[in-house]
Amino acid sequence: CMDRFRILSADKATILLDIGSKLSKIGFIGENSPRVICYTPSALFSLDTFVEDKPINTQIALASALSDDKSVERRLEDFLQQIFYRELMVNSKDKAVFVCENISLPRKFYELVAKVLFTKFLVAKIFFVPALSLPLYLTGLQTGIVVECGFVCTQIAPFYEGFPLTRALKNVRASGAALTEKLRELLVEDNPDKKPSFFLQRLLDEIEAKYITVPTRRQIDEYMKDEATIQEMRAKVYEYHSSGKAVKVRLNIRP
Repeated sequence: CMDRFRILSADKATILLDIGSKLSKIGFIGENSPRVICYTPSALFSLDTFVEDKPINTQIALASALSDDKSVERRLEDFLQQIFYRELMVNSKDKAVFVCENISLPRKFYELVAKVLFTKFLVAKIFFVPALSLPLYLTGLQTGIVVECGFVCTQIAPFYEGFPLTRALKNVRASGAALTEKLRELLVEDNPDKKPSFFLQRLLDEIEAKYITVPTRRQIDEYMKDEATIQEMRAKVYEYHSSGKAVKVRLNIRP
């Protein structure tokens, strides 16, 4: 699997497609970064379906649990058409496409992806590559442990000779979604005049990008050296303006 990826990666006309639960990354193999990073249509993934007593890999629910194949297929076609013709500005006909496959998602979803690419965009061939194996490719290794911090969950996967050991795959709840929910709770506390529905995902993403950082150990020691310093830091309030409305963002330090 990895050897095939190495051989075809020299072809810059080959399209690389990574459809994530929150963001999708699309570009050409051989380039240093994606050409397009955009939000994945909410119609493809429902991230609000969280069931506490079920394994976390079942919490990534496709819209309507993929019961309405035609609806998901139509949404997927519209999404890829926007990407290929308006963002990449490329004709996908007779091209090879590599699809980064999340091994926690139902196989049926990727069968729909293949169907749309073959029938609607007339691609020549499709290769499915385990998304978690690509960091190993960048290091030149085929055996190792990969940790991916995603939006829905953090995945820890061992690989041997380019193949994932799926029985040893671990999913952890620490993720971007958990961070987003905690941020929403703090913002609701600091902005009692605004309802939780005001803090939409894109607004939270903007605030995360602007204000959330990982402090160094020296900074943590400086900020938390005594109770007076902690209270002084937490008393600082910033204002973020969105759509003509101000959102209060209070400094919150966590070791």
